[in-house]
Amino acid sequence: MDIHMLQVRLAQLRGMAVYEFRQHWRGRLLVALIFGFVLTIGLDVLVGGSVRCDSIALSDFAVCQQGVTITVTTVTLFLALPLAVLLPIMVAEVIPLDTQRGVRSWLDAMPLHTGTYLLGKLLGLWLALAVALLIAMFITGTLWWLATGAFDMLVYFQIWVFGIGVVVLLNSGLGVLLPAGLTTRRRAILWNTAWIIVLAGLVQGSDFLSYFNPLRMPIINYHIAVYAPMFSPSPESDQLVTLLKPLVGGLAGLAIVFCVAWMWLRGQSGRT
Repeated sequence: MDIHMLQVRLAQLRGMAVYEFRQHWRGRLLVALIFGFVLTIGLDVLVGGSVRCDSIALSDFAVCQQGVTITVTTVTLFLALPLAVLLPIMVAEVIPLDTQRGVRSWLDAMPLHTGTYLLGKLLGLWLALAVALLIAMFITGTLWWLATGAFDMLVYFQIWVFGIGVVVLLNSGLGVLLPAGLTTRRRAILWNTAWIIVLAGLVQGSDFLSYFNPLRMPIINYHIAVYAPMFSPSPESDQLVTLLKPLVGGLAGLAIVFCVAWMWLRGQSGRT
């Protein structure tokens, strides 16, 4: 591939990603995502009550801050479970809608490679979801801060990026790629629902299979073991490899599904 062709591919990829980013913000998915996080955290703060660490003795501040941080960590991480299940279903329509609206026919008439199309879809969605998660993180973090007075912001940032963020990246990618060859929104949603149920059954399997499970329990359990050890003690909680294994396994699964989707769409369109 020469330099000119590489520049063309990159320009196409950037155009696809920007288009997808705008389309997602015009829809209801990201607003629903942000609203769900804010509503859940808000209700937890209001109903569950909280202890303000800035109103207690200075000698007890560190203990109070640690307790609040554990509460914030566990509540936030448990939100990743319904998100892990629902997100692949919510984004199932991303590619099938192009076929329903006639966009695929228009794109097939252009010198746009299938791999560029799929990668542009993923990058646009991931960028849109990243912005939505940052907004949700800021709003819910503010709610927690107003309710408690203090908690470890670095831990809070880490569980959003390396916990919820990783789950969102992997599962949204699967949600887009799994139904890539389907032509209707309804079929795509049913297909992803069935696959999520089947893959979630692997949680009872070996450790290796659990790395491909959409519930991403090894990732969630790692962060709970590190930041809230009384809920999930683990002798390996301080080892980064316990986080890297499910991350690499998830990325490997995503790469496999990408290749299958690429071959599927390439066969449908008759191009590379």
